[in-house]
Amino acid sequence: MAGHRGLIRPRCREGGTGRGKPYGLAAWPQDSLGRLSFLLANRFGGTPWQWRNEADELDWGTGLAELLKEAESRKE
Repeated sequence: MAGHRGLIRPRCREGGTGRGKPYGLAAWPQDSLGRLSFLLANRFGGTPWQWRNEADELDWGTGLAELLKEAESRKE
C-alpha cells in the first residue's frame, strides 16, 4: 500500500494524567487592580491589559463611579 500512513492517534487525551499544563489558572486577588481592570473591560470594552496600561486616572474614576452607581441602583 504505497502512500498509506496509517491511523493518526493523539499523543495524549484530554484529562489524562501526567501531561498537563506546567502552570495553573488563578483569579486576581479580590482587591487588586487586575481584578478591577477585568471588570471594567468586561463592562465598558477593551481588554484588562488596556485598562491597566493605557487608561488614565479619569478613565478609571469614571468607570468605577459608573460601576458603583449601577450597584446602588440594583440594591434599590
